[in-house]
Amino acid sequence: MIRGVIIDNSIQDQTNRHIVEVNKKLNLANSIIRHDINNCLSVLRGCIDLIVEEDCDGRFVQPVKILSSVTDKASMLIQGAKTYQEIGINEPQWILLDNLFEHCSDSHPGIVFFNELKGVKVLANPLFKKAVYNLVENTIRHGKRASKVWVFCRKKEGGRLVIYYVDDGVGVPMEQKESIFEYGSGVNTGWGLFLIREILSMTDMMIREIGKPGEGAIFEIVVPKGRYELCDHS
Repeated sequence: MIRGVIIDNSIQDQTNRHIVEVNKKLNLANSIIRHDINNCLSVLRGCIDLIVEEDCDGRFVQPVKILSSVTDKASMLIQGAKTYQEIGINEPQWILLDNLFEHCSDSHPGIVFFNELKGVKVLANPLFKKAVYNLVENTIRHGKRASKVWVFCRKKEGGRLVIYYVDDGVGVPMEQKESIFEYGSGVNTGWGLFLIREILSMTDMMIREIGKPGEGAIFEIVVPKGRYELCDHS
């Protein structure tokens, strides 16, 4: 009986090592491919610059504009793919939300932040910072008239913590409240809210949008019991 357990553990260890090795090779392959594509995009940008210099009569203004837009989008897609690849690589870490949103306030002077998350920590994927940044970018790009953001939290039944992110923009239409988290949704690259949900799910967090259309967006981030700390938080 004991021998059988040892054999099973040995097989499991071998399988785990194989999975780790395969993931390393996949990550390496993805990195090489991204590097090569970026090199191609650099060449394409150089060609676009040459066309602009030689286009004395402005015949190629519109084609150049289209090429530049497509090149920029391809570059953003590659960056999004890199971020998605990194989601499962690093171990969770404790992140102080107060400092995180203070940094967002400094880097987005056009938005006034009302931060009530002093002393709140969450055990999250290191890319949680990217998730927060994407939320702010979502407000700027889709909130249209948005100028203010409120962040606060409330403890709920079962020991869960709910973090609220509220803006004063145009809100989200009822029929889009779930689809906005799907890959390819919206304009630009389609990575934004999709990446947020994927990053949060790595530590069993959930996100949804519950705001009233026309009155601003309200995002709820649900943090499981044991994955947060409230230090000096009233």
